[in-house]
Amino acid sequence: MIFVTALVLGGLILLRPLLKDVLSIAIGKLFRNGNGNTHIKKRD
Repeated sequence: MIFVTALVLGGLILLRPLLKDVLSIAIGKLFRNGNGNTHIKKRD
């Protein structure tokens, strides 16, 4: 169990930048298609 959790945590740490890129691209497309850039400006 400990070994499996260590592998999962390591994978998450390695994949986190890729997930952030994918999520940011997907969210950007949704906001551009839906409501423009209003939500993105509020976040910053």
